[in-house]
Amino acid sequence: MKSLLQVIALGIFALAVGCGQSSTPVEQVTVPLSTQIKSDLESIASTNQVGSEMIPLGQKIDEFAKEQPEKGSELKKDYQKLQTAHGHAAGALAKKMAAKL
Repeated sequence: MKSLLQVIALGIFALAVGCGQSSTPVEQVTVPLSTQIKSDLESIASTNQVGSEMIPLGQKIDEFAKEQPEKGSELKKDYQKLQTAHGHAAGALAKKMAAKL
């Protein structure tokens, strides 16, 4: 009985030691908005398809416009056109927008 209690106590101790905080903090990498937008636009340009990615793309462009109003304004105008574009026209417009970044 005594050895069983020792084994249980040792097990609890081992679990408690293993649950501590890690000693090495993980660095979080933040990708710039311009890079995120460019990646989204290049994806549209390569597939010539506009879909559900347009909503987050519009939000990113709005945020980007706060940081860089001049470029952001141009991108917003093109984004409005991109929302109604289809096929190769969408791909060409997305490529043009990506080049502005």
